[in-house]
Amino acid sequence: MPIATSRQVHIDAALTQFAIAYMQSADQFVADKVFPIVSVGKQSDYYHVFARDAFLRATARKRAPGTKAAEKNVSLSSERYSADVWGLEGVIADETRKNADPAVNIEAATVNAVVSDMLITREMEWVNSFFATSIWGTDMTGVASSPSASQFVQWSDGANSNPISDIETGRNTIWQNTGMKPNTLTVGPQVHSALKRHPLIVERYKYTTSDSVTNEMIARVLEVDRYLVAGAVQASSVEGATHAGAFVAGKGALLTHSPANPNAMTASAGMTFAWTGLFDAGSSLGIAVDVRRNDDIMADVVRAHMAFDMRVTGQPLGYFFATAVA
Repeated sequence: MPIATSRQVHIDAALTQFAIAYMQSADQFVADKVFPIVSVGKQSDYYHVFARDAFLRATARKRAPGTKAAEKNVSLSSERYSADVWGLEGVIADETRKNADPAVNIEAATVNAVVSDMLITREMEWVNSFFATSIWGTDMTGVASSPSASQFVQWSDGANSNPISDIETGRNTIWQNTGMKPNTLTVGPQVHSALKRHPLIVERYKYTTSDSVTNEMIARVLEVDRYLVAGAVQASSVEGATHAGAFVAGKGALLTHSPANPNAMTASAGMTFAWTGLFDAGSSLGIAVDVRRNDDIMADVVRAHMAFDMRVTGQPLGYFFATAVA
């Protein structure tokens, strides 16, 4: 990934006291927050899946003296994960470094650009894996009016929509089908804007606060433990063209059950299997970065790697709202 040329980091007669960089806050990324991250030592392997009905069906029976008790059979199957390795390099040529103005920290800029690219890529993989239709147990589609059984009025219509009721329907659907209450709602920025201004939500707090509705307030009204806004932005324009930006998550909302303290016996709508045995990234779903010298091209090379597999591990534990706003 070419970061800069010698002409791009030296500006004739320029002010040299500052430089401008575009770094997104880590709070805007949700790929490492929504679902549990499982550290694995091998690139691919199997994980166990218990049959849902074994934990929901009542099979106990009255037992007469001297007779055998009713049996409970728990079936177990296996699924396979396979962690893909992602990599990116940024090249800092000696000529570029020597020609840079004092305000241009080319090493920091290169590292930040490479890591930002990896974070956006990771977020896009999360969206493709989890934040779309035809993935979860139930899909609902927002429409402008007259919704059918698989539709709802878009929440940007404050007068006619009811996000509280829509989320409650999703919560009860997951609860009834799995025995588990969903605890996490993840939304795109445009959906967040509609929810925090929605009359039905604002109404709940009009006598208790004069400030704007917070994420925590929305979570309480919608009865979820976590309310996450997937705010990462990507450039949707090709390199060299006029810049056009887009939210990675789009206009959807995802209601899921995700355990706070996961273990081998805990059901979760999704999981990320992070291969930590290849390199040290400092955290389970982190990005490993190193800088190496390449004398053949007279440059330092900033390298970044990550390895993971994002998988749906409990399809009935997810409920997706597509085009939740206009």
